[in-house]
Amino acid sequence: MLRYDIAKTWRKVLVSGAFICGISAGVITAGLQSDPNAFTSPIVRDSIQFTHNHGFWINPALVLLSALLSWANLYIGPKHSWQVIEAILEEQRNLLFGHLHDEPEHKHKATLYMWKRILWLQPRTWLDGGYLVAVARCGERKRKGIPNFKAPMHNPGLAEGIVGRAWQIKHAVFRPADSSRPLPDLNVEHPTDLDFERYAKETFMDVAWVKKRWYETRQANIGTALSYGAWPIEVSGRNWGILVIDSTHPDKINVSKNNTKLFRKNNDLIVRALEKV
Repeated sequence: MLRYDIAKTWRKVLVSGAFICGISAGVITAGLQSDPNAFTSPIVRDSIQFTHNHGFWINPALVLLSALLSWANLYIGPKHSWQVIEAILEEQRNLLFGHLHDEPEHKHKATLYMWKRILWLQPRTWLDGGYLVAVARCGERKRKGIPNFKAPMHNPGLAEGIVGRAWQIKHAVFRPADSSRPLPDLNVEHPTDLDFERYAKETFMDVAWVKKRWYETRQANIGTALSYGAWPIEVSGRNWGILVIDSTHPDKINVSKNNTKLFRKNNDLIVRALEKV
């Protein structure tokens, strides 16, 4: 899930859970310091006796759980910050495709990828050395099922996809490039094996992955992107991730001279927002 969606769904749960754990730990600490026999109420006396019997492990567990929930809350980041970032991504998309306002938004997307060393919920990836993971995307469509791309920190030659290529060379990448032919149109009824092979080569992926992704997008009636632009994002002097804009239109993604300053300014705003998450 994207960070805004996670924050919107889980942030209150995490904050409330950490607060309840903290209060419960305080109550148990008070119970450990009390004498059960000083109370006449059986319920109170039994509750205090329970804390004496089990508080030695319940209290540390509650403190640890409260700390983990607080850490998860900080890790996700503030909901409003991710909301601002997605609004800026929407502006970037409109700068390039605003003239195509009659077309569905999922045909022209802006996605922000963050580099992560380990995907904790996917053990089979732990030894791969790093991945670029989607954390923000403009619009309300196609927000799930966004693929991750391998990007090993110490073996950049194994980086996958347009996003991985931009991460590898630390420079903007475009497909189609200025001197290259358009990408093969995989949105026709029956693409050939040669089309898949050339598309995979141009986008730095293997053929099997491209075919699998093509089938998934075809089933969802989304269409395969035919043009890409990827820009590295640096935060506090380090390579943070990649901004990717893609479209089902075959023409090269081009930031016109009139929009170059605004596009760069918006990227700077994204960096400022990321410094707060």
